[in-house]
Amino acid sequence: MHKKKIISIILVIVILEGLFTEKIMFIYASADQRNSSQNIYASADQRNSSQNINENVLPVEIWDGETTTTPELIGYEYKIYSASELAWFAKEVNSGNSFDGKTIYISGNINLNGHDWFVIGLSDFDNPIEIKGNIVIQNALISGLYISENNGMCNGLFGSVLINDIFIDGLIMDDVEIFGSSYGGFLFGNIEISRNGNCVIQNSSLKGRASSDVSCGAIAGQFIGYGDNSQISLVNCKLSIESIEDYETWYGRKNSALKAGVIAKCYTQAKKCAIVMNGVTCDVSLKSIDEYGYHSSVAAGIIGILEGTSNVYLYQCQVDGNIYSKGYCGYAGGIIGKMIGCNIYKQSDCVVTASLESHWNAYGFPWVSAGFIGAITDMKPDGFIRNSYYAGKTETALAFISKDAVKGDKIKIYNSYYDKNLLVTSNVDERNVFHADNGCWEIRNTTINCNKYTTEQMGMQSNFVNWNFNDIWKMGDKYPKLRLENFELPDDFLVNEVGLEDSDIVKIVRQYASNEMYDEWEKIWNSEYSEDVKMEKIINLALNYGISDPREGLEFFVKAHEKAMAYNQLISDDMYTASNFLSWLDNGGRLLIGVDGLAFNGELKQWVNVSTYIKDEYPGIKKYKNMIYEYMDSTSNNIETWNDIKTVTKLAGNVTSLTEKTYVEEKINELNSVKSTGVKGTQERWKIIKEMDEKGVFINYKDGEGNLTVEKFLDKTSGFGQFANAMGIANNVIGMVDLAIDDINGYVLIDSKLQTYYQYKKMLEDIIESKDIVPYELWCAAVQVRSEIDQGYLNKIKETAEIILSASKINKQINNDVCEMLGISKITEWIDIVDMEAWFINQVVDFGKMVRQASYAEGYAQLANLYKIRLIKSKNDFVNSMTDENAWEFYYYYNMLYSMRVKGEQMYLEMHNVNGLAKSLFSKGYDMKAEVTKEILDNLENKCKFNLGENVEIPDSLKYVSKLIVSCSVNVKVYSKDGQLIKELKDGLVQDESNSYGRFIVNYNSCTNEYDKIIYLLNNDLKIEVFSYDDGLVNMTYSYLNEDDIAIVKYINNQPLLKNSNIIIYPNDVKSSGKVIANVDNETQEIELKNENNDYIKITDANLSDITLYLSVGESKLLSVDIFPINASVQNLTWESSDIEIASVKNGKVTAKKEGKATIYAFLHDKFTPIKCTIICDNTGPDVNINIGCYRWNTFDHNIKFRFFSKNTQTITITAFDNISENVKIEYYLAEKNMSKEELSSENTIWKEYKGEFDILANNKKIIYAKAVDESGNETIVNSEGIVIYTDTEVNNNEYVYIKNVSGDMLLDLKLNGNTIDKIKNGNITLKYGVDYIVNKDGDVILLKEYMDGLIANDVPYTFIINYNPFGEVYMSNKECDIPTETTIKLKVRKPRLVSIGKINDLIEVTNETDIKKIESYLDKEVAIITEDTTVTNAKIKWDLSVLENKLSDSTALMDQIIEVKGVIELPLVIDNIDNIHLDTKIKVHILVKDDKMNENLCFEKNDVEKQNIKVEYNNCDDITTTNDKHNINMLILLLIVSFNTILVMCFVYNKNDV
Repeated sequence: MHKKKIISIILVIVILEGLFTEKIMFIYASADQRNSSQNIYASADQRNSSQNINENVLPVEIWDGETTTTPELIGYEYKIYSASELAWFAKEVNSGNSFDGKTIYISGNINLNGHDWFVIGLSDFDNPIEIKGNIVIQNALISGLYISENNGMCNGLFGSVLINDIFIDGLIMDDVEIFGSSYGGFLFGNIEISRNGNCVIQNSSLKGRASSDVSCGAIAGQFIGYGDNSQISLVNCKLSIESIEDYETWYGRKNSALKAGVIAKCYTQAKKCAIVMNGVTCDVSLKSIDEYGYHSSVAAGIIGILEGTSNVYLYQCQVDGNIYSKGYCGYAGGIIGKMIGCNIYKQSDCVVTASLESHWNAYGFPWVSAGFIGAITDMKPDGFIRNSYYAGKTETALAFISKDAVKGDKIKIYNSYYDKNLLVTSNVDERNVFHADNGCWEIRNTTINCNKYTTEQMGMQSNFVNWNFNDIWKMGDKYPKLRLENFELPDDFLVNEVGLEDSDIVKIVRQYASNEMYDEWEKIWNSEYSEDVKMEKIINLALNYGISDPREGLEFFVKAHEKAMAYNQLISDDMYTASNFLSWLDNGGRLLIGVDGLAFNGELKQWVNVSTYIKDEYPGIKKYKNMIYEYMDSTSNNIETWNDIKTVTKLAGNVTSLTEKTYVEEKINELNSVKSTGVKGTQERWKIIKEMDEKGVFINYKDGEGNLTVEKFLDKTSGFGQFANAMGIANNVIGMVDLAIDDINGYVLIDSKLQTYYQYKKMLEDIIESKDIVPYELWCAAVQVRSEIDQGYLNKIKETAEIILSASKINKQINNDVCEMLGISKITEWIDIVDMEAWFINQVVDFGKMVRQASYAEGYAQLANLYKIRLIKSKNDFVNSMTDENAWEFYYYYNMLYSMRVKGEQMYLEMHNVNGLAKSLFSKGYDMKAEVTKEILDNLENKCKFNLGENVEIPDSLKYVSKLIVSCSVNVKVYSKDGQLIKELKDGLVQDESNSYGRFIVNYNSCTNEYDKIIYLLNNDLKIEVFSYDDGLVNMTYSYLNEDDIAIVKYINNQPLLKNSNIIIYPNDVKSSGKVIANVDNETQEIELKNENNDYIKITDANLSDITLYLSVGESKLLSVDIFPINASVQNLTWESSDIEIASVKNGKVTAKKEGKATIYAFLHDKFTPIKCTIICDNTGPDVNINIGCYRWNTFDHNIKFRFFSKNTQTITITAFDNISENVKIEYYLAEKNMSKEELSSENTIWKEYKGEFDILANNKKIIYAKAVDESGNETIVNSEGIVIYTDTEVNNNEYVYIKNVSGDMLLDLKLNGNTIDKIKNGNITLKYGVDYIVNKDGDVILLKEYMDGLIANDVPYTFIINYNPFGEVYMSNKECDIPTETTIKLKVRKPRLVSIGKINDLIEVTNETDIKKIESYLDKEVAIITEDTTVTNAKIKWDLSVLENKLSDSTALMDQIIEVKGVIELPLVIDNIDNIHLDTKIKVHILVKDDKMNENLCFEKNDVEKQNIKVEYNNCDDITTTNDKHNINMLILLLIVSFNTILVMCFVYNKNDV
């Protein structure tokens, strides 16, 4: 087996070596090697034939712009041959797939069909998307690439990406179109290359165009050498790029002011970053324009802007076409447009034939255009230009380099030429056209053997001195041409730079930034474990060197990499209780707690205008401000310590001997351990520094005159230096010469105060710059605090600093002058005046006790998150570029995050001590872990402080063969195979001992509140006994190394083990059978251990053996747990009791302590919500309430009365509360009468389960009985008062008329709706039931006739008021109840009505009568009447005879005459003439003087008329006529003697008979 391992390792090394060699060979191979690898450097014909073969083999897919297809995965390599597969790759990258460990292979004919391409790496240039996998593009034709202006900020086949390795060979891209982005390139919008990464592009052709607003290059819009030793190289590539025309604005023409043939902008600050262009041909048509203001434009044939520290190598490059630039400065270069800086620039055998045109606006500067480099502005590189020429048409360009603003002649130009017939620059003296400075004057001694030729001379090979026309050049018609056949770089291009030895700070930070042990952390961070599990695993890894991990000690050792571990601990949020608390709040916990001032609840939820947030202090802002000042006050001493250590480290940089280095490390540790604060702490640290000076370690430097000097001690990174820079003071370097150490001390102390001020200002600016990360209130608070410390503290020290900075060197005399100006005897006296700590304290005091410090836990977690992000970035920056600057940046962010972690945990502990809070949060499912917090703080202090010492390596040879971890209330004994006791591990007794058999540990696990027994074995031939001294659940993990040195892990979880039971473990048997032996109650059984899953399996469900336990005081029971699935990866439990005074729990064993209720929580570390068991000890029944609105009844009453009356449906709510039982069963019964408890307990009484509120509908009366039974069986019965839900009596008619002696009993039109009559009143008189009224069986209310006949008729109606008993119950007055509505009845009593009056006859024959009395006797005395009272039929008539007396008083006047007599009908008193029928009457009295003959012939007796039924009526007889004289006479006589009425009837008769 070991032989196989060795062979495998050798094979891997050989393969890796071969791959590495092949990769590097591309640039650094010898000529022979390159010639033997012609397949890599194929000619154009060879590449075309290769692609033709590829096209014939693979069908062309025409892409629809949307479809994605998952490519084939062969091993670790994805094979992409179609557009839809390439689209899949883009979508995956944009979704966050980094393809770590994979290779992406792209080949074939890929037609994107002109659809808008969603770029690979859709992001901006500040946030490139990392692709960790290797990318290979080989023999590929990618056509139809189109990107619209709405796609993104960085556009190309790739958008904005961070790449480690990409290799491109034989790529053709044709007709590319890119619109509207910040940076665009046919291949990359923005490409960043990580440390040691490579981008290789060879044997490829790219052609396309970009819109006017794109900063573009054919390869990339922007290239950033992100990491040290990163490289981009192009070999044998043909590029063609056209920029689309500019566009007009109101102020003139404008487009993107940066265009180039290859890369628009190159930038790097990393070490040894290389840009190689070898055999690159560019055909360009570029316009870069900005005609307004102070904006410059740049256009170039190869690189637009070159900035930073890269090494640039250009060989056999050619640029043709036209280049145009116009702006404030119209930079234009045939090769480089604007060189801001680079380390090395080497250009050999290059040609530019492109025309150049450069213009500047009225404000700008001319002459920033040249055949090779348009301008050099900031840093001039080492290097050369040689064997190159410029033959492009121009009137505005110089020949080689223009506008070189950097002094010196570092860059040389050899054997280079230009065509003077094409370069027509009339305004510039010819002597300046090679290489001009900032004023267009010639820079001498930089051009060697350079010349200007006519076009004809340019065609003569002999004029090109030292040019290689055998391998590189050949003569063309007019000019030399590049052969482009051999791409071996010149020997002097292959620079082997010798790097300087890293500084001490770089060495130390490298240890912190190391990826050693990172895999173990990454497994946890990237796992699917819950936050609790992650926290437990990380704490174990951090606090105890991973001893609870079954693989630690077998496969890896944690202790060997303490600094890397410290960094990993610091950035791991999962480890810190404050961060976990913040996560819990943000994931719903904030809604669960209502504790005022505990968390920053976001009082300000929306943006306000700037003036408001600067002036006003909202509650949330005040809390954060107070927190910031409290932090500054408590950490200022630490900040000054960090600065002192930084200063000492820098000054000790030249210490070389091991002894001195060790001494410096000891002193740095002493500095780090100073606990005093304020001036005292500063003096203690300086005492240590002074001791170092006296030892002569670093301060005793002598100048040339032998004076003690600390020249440049306070440089631009010092406090004074930062102050000078901020204030715009030119001098930012202070030298101190020939000063006593105490004087130096004073200036250093002031500088330290300034450094501390700027460090805090940097902290505030960190917060302000992170608006999207920190809460808005914290951002506002930082803005306010920055303003306050600028206006407050800085003003105190500003004048002093300005005085000190006025002198570049401070000697004794100047020092005395400074002290005199400040009014002090020595500079150290100023320290008390500028004491920053005191100022911070005052600020905190000013806020008073606005909020408890406990509320800061969340705030510090927010700041820790910010500095974690900054630290991770600073680590990546350092890893990619290991400079001192990046190392100190890492140091700063490390210490800031460290301080935030410490403060967060401290505040969390204070929060935990807030009275009642722990229980409140705990009941919401949040485990506070106070003990864990204390351990974390100890760990931060002891293991995470930035340590400038070295790691102690532990040899890998010290590895154990197996490991046993047991947790439960058990003791463990280890015996040798002959039965000898080797070691006993007692629960609760911490130990860590080793012997020849292994290592034996008892360790308190604060996450589980248990003691873990951990045994590392060097020998498996042992016996281990696990003995239980109490009931509990055993967790046991056994791990061992197999033959391949891989740890195999077996386990049992939550195995119930009763008191005095044991488990016997034979390690060798466990390895072979996987079983252990358990002895329980004298019975032996085998328990099989499960194999650990390699894949994470999450808990889906878990149950305790009991949901509720009813225990007597002192009684115990062991809870067991079932976890699903049974092979879930994490099955650890933490047990807690909500009230340990009622019930305690340890390892699953519950013990009842006193009467009450408690909840036992089993926290599954892989499940957020704990599983629970309720413990109940209860002898009291629940409290029960019956509720109707504001009415509540909660007692039992035997004598119930109906007291609650309502007209509306009432909703009944029954509630029951038990101090102990959580679940109470409620039932109810609705009765219509009082019931005793015995009756209620009868089987005939059927209770109904209460499932929620219910209604009592109208027209009901009920008594509600409610019964509640708690979990212990205790019962409570309560009842309500009588409840009447009724409907008011409906009144259909409330107005009645009664006719006396006519009407009968009166039925009132009422609907009682179940109500009964309480009383009826007529005015103040109450009617008597049965005498005055009755209610019949149908519920009709009847007023009796006898009563109403006794009422007096009157025009004013009687008012009757009827009161009711709601639903038959006597209403009892209650202001909360509904009063029954009374009924008002209006009753009018009247007499019977006269309906009509009968006829009164005329007196028609009174012969010769003059006696009034006699005549009166003839008149009718009564008249018939019809009335409503049928018993009344006659009425008397009273006649007025006065007219007769007048007419008949004179006897001589006797003659026939008719006299009208009037009379009045006198109605009986019981009759009413309601209809106003006329009671006046009159008749005709006919007085006749007797004539016998006439009487015989003409007169009719009254009786005859009546006998003939002749109706006598008055009428008009004018119409009665006849031709018969005799009859006429008779008629006339008749008319004279018969009454008018008789005449009418007679006329009618005659006419009818035609007489």
